[in-house]
Amino acid sequence: MTLVVRLFFLFLFFSCSSHKKSSSLEKKVFNIVGYTQGTTYNIKYFFNNEKIKKNEIDSLLDIIDYSMSSYIDSSNISQINNNSTNKLDTLLKKVLERSIIICENTDGSFDVTIAPVVNSFGFGAQKKLQTIEGDPSLLVGCDKFKINDNLILKENNVKIDVNGIAQGFSVDFISSYFNSKGIFNYMIEIGGEVYCSGEKNNKNWTLGVSDPLGSPNDYIYKVPLKNKALATSGSTRKLSLDSNYTHIISPSNYFPIQNNLLSVSVLANNCMDADAYATAFMEMGIKRSMEFLEKNTYNLEVMFVYLDSLSGNMLDLRTDGFIVK
Repeated sequence: MTLVVRLFFLFLFFSCSSHKKSSSLEKKVFNIVGYTQGTTYNIKYFFNNEKIKKNEIDSLLDIIDYSMSSYIDSSNISQINNNSTNKLDTLLKKVLERSIIICENTDGSFDVTIAPVVNSFGFGAQKKLQTIEGDPSLLVGCDKFKINDNLILKENNVKIDVNGIAQGFSVDFISSYFNSKGIFNYMIEIGGEVYCSGEKNNKNWTLGVSDPLGSPNDYIYKVPLKNKALATSGSTRKLSLDSNYTHIISPSNYFPIQNNLLSVSVLANNCMDADAYATAFMEMGIKRSMEFLEKNTYNLEVMFVYLDSLSGNMLDLRTDGFIVK
């Protein structure tokens, strides 16, 4: 995988759509906003009363943080990385099991074991350059850890980082909570990763995708959603002494990626998959990604935004099912 210290492509939430007719009682809109995972979250839902409150959302997000945040020393993933435990909680186990599958599907372009290389460039939780302990080829790869029941089996110097999939999982986790409460008309967004369910005033949910070369408030497309997730990975550029490089690390050469992609947006049935595949396609580039999509759709629709090498203009390429207004 390419783990991303993510460029958050902010989404503007315009209006909404549906998989069933709205009850006449579901006329009130409730909005919950807050901070989590180093970014913001924004939730809108429609119901006849305030069924879910902010403290409930924050409690659920705290559970996720104490499972898989590398910024919390006592989290399950931090304890696994410092080898103080090999026991997996149910949330981290689910994310890692899915990560292994997507890693294999993408021939390693999505790989949660890239953490030591991410840390070496100063993009990890410590926010400083770190020395890699050993040959990267011995630390990075889908085969560097296994899950046996509720245990993770790995070498001591193998580190796990789920930043490329955790926010998508968080959206799905909150979405499941809404469904369990009998609420089906909602939008859940965390750091630009979003899932839309149901309807708002009998109109499609429509999200604005930011211009990756402009202001976050400059929207280049409006994307209608209906019971779908949308995730975007972007090429946040950092200036080094002699070149520009991105936050996205390639598991194939252990170096920030170098291609003409500015962002990849993925539509999927769940946000965890959309998040992970968007990260993978940034590393794969357009040609490999399109070849992958021609062979294996996995119910994915994708939009690539890139710089044309000849004209220098920003262009886009979309699969047939990625509809924009």
